[in-house]
Amino acid sequence: MRLKRFSLVFVLGLVSAAGTFPTTAQAQSKPKFESKIVNRATSGQAVDVEVDITGAKSLFLVVQDGGDGFGCDWADWIEPKLMGPKGELKLTELKWKSAASAFGKVTVNGNCGGEPLSVDSKKPELGIGTHAYSIIEYALPVG
Repeated sequence: MRLKRFSLVFVLGLVSAAGTFPTTAQAQSKPKFESKIVNRATSGQAVDVEVDITGAKSLFLVVQDGGDGFGCDWADWIEPKLMGPKGELKLTELKWKSAASAFGKVTVNGNCGGEPLSVDSKKPELGIGTHAYSIIEYALPVG
């Protein structure tokens, strides 16, 4: 199994995500965070992400392939949450504006095949499962 590159795109205006997966709008912003390729050799088979998105209106979670096609490119966003002046908001509790995946479906608290999430032999309860190429778009609430 190969897990691929993750990108987080935070948007201040009406724009869309970077990457090669087709979207309804074209890229107009650079990612605020882009991981290296994540695979079995990556410690914990995961990458921690913490980024300041103050003022952003939209959030795009993007999964790309690592340049070798998108076969076997399952990806899980584990316990994704927003922190702000109004406290914590789990992305698993916020309805996305749109979500698309090149294989399977984008699933809350399950993988793209509808099975339980799994990362490094652990079974986290909260997360979003998807597959390369994918884009999940959220309209961010104030605070």
